[in-house]
Amino acid sequence: MVQNNNKPPQSAAAVVAEFEFYIPLEGIIDFERKKNRLTKELNALDTDLQRLETRLSNPQFRKQAPQDEVQKALTRHTEVLEKKKRLQNHIDAISLT
Repeated sequence: MVQNNNKPPQSAAAVVAEFEFYIPLEGIIDFERKKNRLTKELNALDTDLQRLETRLSNPQFRKQAPQDEVQKALTRHTEVLEKKKRLQNHIDAISLT
C-alpha cells in the first residue's frame, strides 16, 4: 500500500470514493511493445490528418464538393485530432513508467 500518493512505476490507478488503488502491471504488460503499437497508430493518424488538411485547404473542394462531403471531412478532422491527443497522452503515460 502506498501512503505518500506516489504512483508506483508500471501500474494502473483506480479511484473509489476517497481511496486510490494501484495495480502493478510490471511483467503483465509489455510497455515497450504497447508504446510501439500506439506510436505506429499515431503515425497513421498523422498521415490521415495531413490528407484531410490538404483536402480541406483546397478551395475547389470546399466550393465544388457536396456540402455533406465537406462536413464529413471537417468532422473526421476533429475526430482525428481528438484521437491523436488521446493517443499521445497514453504514450506519455507509458513513457513515465
